[in-house]
Amino acid sequence: MSRVDEILSHRLADGLVESFGIVAAYCYSLKAEEACELLRRSVVERPDYRNFALRKICADVEKQFLSCHSELVSNVIKDFKIADYRLRQSLGFVLTRIAKVAPTPTRRKIQKLFLNSQYIGVRRRGYKSVGIDERMPSAAVANAWMQYGDYEAAWLITKRFPVSFLAEHRELLQGQFDQGWQLSRLYLRIAEVDPSVLETLKTLDPISYCYVLAKLGLELDYSEAQNILGYAREDERFGLFVWCLGKLGHWELLHEIEVLLPDVQDALFKKRWGANGI
Repeated sequence: MSRVDEILSHRLADGLVESFGIVAAYCYSLKAEEACELLRRSVVERPDYRNFALRKICADVEKQFLSCHSELVSNVIKDFKIADYRLRQSLGFVLTRIAKVAPTPTRRKIQKLFLNSQYIGVRRRGYKSVGIDERMPSAAVANAWMQYGDYEAAWLITKRFPVSFLAEHRELLQGQFDQGWQLSRLYLRIAEVDPSVLETLKTLDPISYCYVLAKLGLELDYSEAQNILGYAREDERFGLFVWCLGKLGHWELLHEIEVLLPDVQDALFKKRWGANGI
């Protein structure tokens, strides 16, 4: 019986309820080739042993990426493509963990598999993986976004892509965001190069407009600030608006706002909980 077979057929002795980590220790004692065999087999034969084998392999890969590891990844990818939902989840987890420690070419192979998947859950694995890369595979992310229009791709693009791409696709990107902080991030990056887009942001979300002005050190005239106050006092982000006014130097308007705070608080409370409270 091989050492892999022995691990897969392992059972605790009668009356023993604590293994004291013996199975994990067996896994760590395997050679790299044996660990690869154990991982591929354990996913189906002993899912409860999968993580033991996976930890061993990741530890080995961090030291040296061997041909057996490359073969393992290729085989798991083949299995992944034809797996049912439950097995696909398990194999996706395996590939995700290996991608974190694998050399760049292997990581890209795994990321491409994820990003090209028809399943949103799988693509999300891809977005998460590329999102932590120092050098993100921009073309793969852009292609996934163009094909599927995923929010996760749009957000990665907003955070990491060149401003020129954001400016070119601004309307498509902003169409996927329904939160002010998301619009703020998009327009903040574009406005650093092209401040003219701020007029559009003002019509979309006046509070985000004020925030971007504050972050860029631009000015907001008093009358415009007063006009936005009428909108902001009914918004849950009123505190953010107040912060913006402080950063923008509107001392006198802050005095005026302080007088209004009880009314603002009551209005927001009623908006949140209804006229009769909780």
